[in-house]
Amino acid sequence: MLVNVITSFAFAGLTAARVQFIGASITGGDPQCTAGACPPTSGEAQMEHFAKDNMMNLFRLPISSQSFASDSQSYDRLVQSCIATGASCLLSITSALSNTTNTSSASLWTQLATKYSSTPSILFELSSDSSTILQTLITTIRTTGATNPILLPATNSPPNLTPLLSLTNPDGTTSNLHLALHAFLDADCTTNNTATLTEVASVLRTAGRKAVITETGAAPGNPLCLVRFCEQNKFVNDNPDVFMGLVSWGAGGAETEPEALLSQTPLWEGGRLVDQPLMAQCVVGTWIGSTVGVSKLLQIGEPEKTGVTVDAPRSGSARLSVPCWVVASVLYFGISGLL
Repeated sequence: MLVNVITSFAFAGLTAARVQFIGASITGGDPQCTAGACPPTSGEAQMEHFAKDNMMNLFRLPISSQSFASDSQSYDRLVQSCIATGASCLLSITSALSNTTNTSSASLWTQLATKYSSTPSILFELSSDSSTILQTLITTIRTTGATNPILLPATNSPPNLTPLLSLTNPDGTTSNLHLALHAFLDADCTTNNTATLTEVASVLRTAGRKAVITETGAAPGNPLCLVRFCEQNKFVNDNPDVFMGLVSWGAGGAETEPEALLSQTPLWEGGRLVDQPLMAQCVVGTWIGSTVGVSKLLQIGEPEKTGVTVDAPRSGSARLSVPCWVVASVLYFGISGLL
């Protein structure tokens, strides 16, 4: 507990600017806890780990509309596990027919908006290539009385942002209407995406709007990808006036083998969850500190001395194993940043 308090205080002084939200997509869409006990590698356990030990405050919970329709109660249990971490939860419902709007789409979002309208930590991410459909769904959600943030699916091409920026709430305002961007690096990581994101930021800034990067990732086996991915995420954190947050892909039920493309699922090693380098250095590290970087401090220690221990089955608490010299260093740099 003392370590958490000290590091939380110190982290505040490590960076002058950063996005509001940082988090991960928890893939799979199915709860894995039974009778209060969770497998140590379950999506629920991962959210607890990310929230308590990495200070993550947003989890994206993607699920297909077909899976949701067949078992909405299971999805709700996963959402409740997310809410229990104290983080915000991004409900992302995808459809195989993204251009089709009908009573089922409206019914689905009416159900979700009605259920979670009183939970301010819930955000909605829509899925459609049609601005007409999106406008209909915005109106459907707002008609329930829900004022939760709504994220509208956008491409990274500035000209294609204009139609989305014209969508409004029923009262004509754009309050709590934001864009959802996907920013993946190519397989060889030949670019860090900052050129494109600079153009997007310019459009958003001119329009007075904001976006959340709801999916982003890079190949974990390429050292260059580690460099490029960190560069991209630092750029995002350096522009918090237009980028609200960044969500990595993917954790939860994603593959954890080192060769698995885009996997950022923590590994279960030695009785604890251990973050993969892309997550530790490029997602968490660039958010926690843009100059000192806590991840750089942790790299000096051996992995077994800097990991996080999570009881199995989960007992409701996690033990943070961090050497005292690391805590002292973080505290020193944190206080220096506040002076």
